[in-house]
Amino acid sequence: MAAINRPQSFATPITVSGQLTLRTILGRNGPFNVGRLVTPIGEFAVKDAELEQYPEGKFGGDFAIRFIYPRLIPPPAACVSRSVPTWTG
Repeated sequence: MAAINRPQSFATPITVSGQLTLRTILGRNGPFNVGRLVTPIGEFAVKDAELEQYPEGKFGGDFAIRFIYPRLIPPPAACVSRSVPTWTG
Protein backbone atom coordinates (compact mmCIF):
# COMPACT_ATOMS: atom_id res chain seq x y z
CA MET A 1 0.00 0.00 0.00
CA ALA A 2 1.41 3.39 -0.97
CA ALA A 3 1.98 6.01 1.70
CA ILE A 4 -0.09 9.16 1.39
CA ASN A 5 1.90 12.36 1.66
CA ARG A 6 -0.23 14.56 3.90
CA PRO A 7 0.74 17.96 5.22
CA GLN A 8 1.83 18.08 8.83
CA SER A 9 -1.01 19.85 10.62
CA PHE A 10 -0.61 21.61 13.92
CA ALA A 11 -3.46 21.77 16.44
CA THR A 12 -2.83 25.48 16.62
CA PRO A 13 -0.68 27.35 14.12
CA ILE A 14 2.89 28.05 15.17
CA THR A 15 3.72 31.74 15.16
CA VAL A 16 7.26 32.57 14.16
CA SER A 17 9.03 35.78 13.30
CA GLY A 18 10.73 35.92 9.96
CA GLN A 19 11.20 37.60 6.63
CA LEU A 20 8.99 36.96 3.62
CA THR A 21 10.40 37.79 0.19
CA LEU A 22 7.73 38.12 -2.50
CA ARG A 23 8.17 38.08 -6.24
CA THR A 24 5.67 38.08 -9.09
CA ILE A 25 5.78 35.27 -11.63
CA LEU A 26 4.05 35.41 -15.01
CA GLY A 27 2.13 32.14 -15.25
CA ARG A 28 -0.15 30.61 -17.85
CA ASN A 29 -3.18 32.22 -16.16
CA GLY A 30 -1.53 35.57 -15.54
CA PRO A 31 0.78 36.99 -12.90
CA PHE A 32 0.80 35.67 -9.33
CA ASN A 33 2.95 36.13 -6.25
CA VAL A 34 5.14 33.49 -4.66
CA GLY A 35 7.14 33.90 -1.50
CA ARG A 36 10.11 32.55 0.38
CA LEU A 37 9.73 32.66 4.16
CA VAL A 38 12.95 32.58 6.19
CA THR A 39 12.44 31.86 9.91
CA PRO A 40 14.56 30.57 12.80
CA ILE A 41 12.98 27.10 12.33
CA GLY A 42 13.74 26.89 8.61
CA GLU A 43 13.15 28.23 5.12
CA PHE A 44 9.82 27.65 3.35
CA ALA A 45 8.31 28.22 -0.09
CA VAL A 46 4.91 29.94 0.19
CA LYS A 47 2.16 29.98 -2.44
CA ASP A 48 -1.13 31.43 -1.27
CA ALA A 49 -3.87 33.66 -2.66
CA GLU A 50 -3.36 35.95 0.35
CA LEU A 51 0.00 37.01 -1.12
CA GLU A 52 -1.75 38.77 -4.03
CA GLN A 53 -2.56 41.79 -1.85
CA TYR A 54 1.12 42.66 -1.34
CA PRO A 55 3.60 44.13 -3.85
CA GLU A 56 6.99 42.56 -4.62
CA GLY A 57 9.54 43.14 -1.90
CA LYS A 58 10.71 42.00 1.50
CA PHE A 59 8.39 41.89 4.49
CA GLY A 60 9.29 41.23 8.10
CA GLY A 61 6.85 40.24 10.80
CA ASP A 62 5.18 37.41 12.66
CA PHE A 63 3.73 34.59 10.58
CA ALA A 64 1.39 31.81 11.68
CA ILE A 65 2.22 28.52 9.92
CA ARG A 66 -0.81 26.21 9.56
CA PHE A 67 0.70 23.40 7.50
CA ILE A 68 4.15 22.26 6.46
CA TYR A 69 4.26 20.22 3.26
CA PRO A 70 7.41 18.08 3.20
CA ARG A 71 9.05 17.77 -0.21
CA LEU A 72 11.94 15.77 -1.57
CA ILE A 73 13.51 18.90 -3.04
CA PRO A 74 14.07 21.63 -0.41
CA PRO A 75 12.70 23.98 0.74
CA PRO A 76 9.50 22.51 2.18
CA ALA A 77 6.29 24.39 1.38
CA ALA A 78 4.27 26.08 4.12
CA CYS A 79 0.69 27.30 4.36
CA VAL A 80 0.79 30.62 6.19
CA SER A 81 -2.19 32.22 7.89
CA ARG A 82 -2.72 35.35 9.93
CA SER A 83 0.42 37.00 8.71
CA VAL A 84 0.98 40.63 9.60
CA PRO A 85 4.00 41.56 7.52
CA THR A 86 5.59 44.99 7.50
CA TRP A 87 7.45 46.14 4.42
CA THR A 88 11.20 46.30 4.97
CA GLY A 89 12.37 47.36 1.53
